[in-house]
Amino acid sequence: AVATITKSQKFIVKNNGTATANYKFAVAAATGFTIPSGVTVKIYNGSSLVKSTTIISLGAGKSKTLTVKLVATAAAQENFGVANSLNVIITGTSSGKPSLRLPVFAMMQHVEKFTFAASGTASPYDYTYTLPTEPLGTTEVYPYVWLARDGRERIGNGADIKNIGINARNILADWAATGEGKFEMVITSWDLMSNPALHEWDIELDTNDDGVGDQVIVLADTGLVNTGYADGTLGCFYVDTLNWLSGGAGQIYDFVEYGECETYVNPVTSVVWFSIYQEWLWDNTDGPLFKVTSYNGGGWDSDSSGSDWLYVDLDDVAIGAGQFVSDLEIGAGTSGGFATGALPSFGPLQSSTNSLGWLFWNELNGGVSTEIYEVLVPPTSN
Repeated sequence: AVATITKSQKFIVKNNGTATANYKFAVAAATGFTIPSGVTVKIYNGSSLVKSTTIISLGAGKSKTLTVKLVATAAAQENFGVANSLNVIITGTSSGKPSLRLPVFAMMQHVEKFTFAASGTASPYDYTYTLPTEPLGTTEVYPYVWLARDGRERIGNGADIKNIGINARNILADWAATGEGKFEMVITSWDLMSNPALHEWDIELDTNDDGVGDQVIVLADTGLVNTGYADGTLGCFYVDTLNWLSGGAGQIYDFVEYGECETYVNPVTSVVWFSIYQEWLWDNTDGPLFKVTSYNGGGWDSDSSGSDWLYVDLDDVAIGAGQFVSDLEIGAGTSGGFATGALPSFGPLQSSTNSLGWLFWNELNGGVSTEIYEVLVPPTSN
């Protein structure tokens, strides 16, 4: 936060009685909440402050528009941290009549904004980053190799596909023998999703490289799949068409419950993320050969990554312990930095699908424009 913010909301009080009524209004924190230092919530009648002793007189059938004004200093906003709420009750009373209780709820969200730039002539590339303001505490940004971009389609509530990025963690040189290590994917959309778990993403795999999809990873609402009733959590389900798990061809397994897959989404976001053990992605191939299809919550519209298979050769990401592209950790008070050889990519000398660049995922964002940063491979590369 760099400046004091002021937000206001109007409300109308009407006297539906048959005689003149006198009203008083007071502001107080709701039970269990406090109003932080540097935050004020006040009521105004036009430009005049309405104090707890102010009497507002309304004739029968008359109404008055009042304004609730919230002011928070920069320091107060910082004290809210990443996401804390303010809960205030405005009480209106009139002699001999029931009291009015009007809740005022505000959410303070800490936002960081960045600029990123890649440089160099070959993989792994260097990158720089800057912030216009210094973060108050340690924060992380999560980079991914940018594999694909899809054109804009108007799919309901942000279920359209914009970008696909991948990363890998702890994939060893002998990955084919051990099955160790995890494959990570981010799928981004053009718009914010109010609840990503209302949508579905199918990651179709061609594990035997015959040009036909077989196994499928489904990201969908856990409750909806398991019980028929949505519960707002994003699950990871494995459709075992090839009967690898010996439960019958086409059996569906909850891989979050099995500990084989993880998912993560924010309540309001343009990003979905999952991580799965790499052994479920291939058979006769050397890594995942996949396509992505999304469906909006109503099921009447869908988007796709296209007709071509995307491919990641696990030999290309097998670096041993750690991440293929390492997370960026930014300490308090940092306004920028430089990382040498931190951005590996897929190019003509590798078997994987050529990468466009990198996606940087910033969870401390203020919307789509500051949630995912797209960084292209430098034009001087071969």
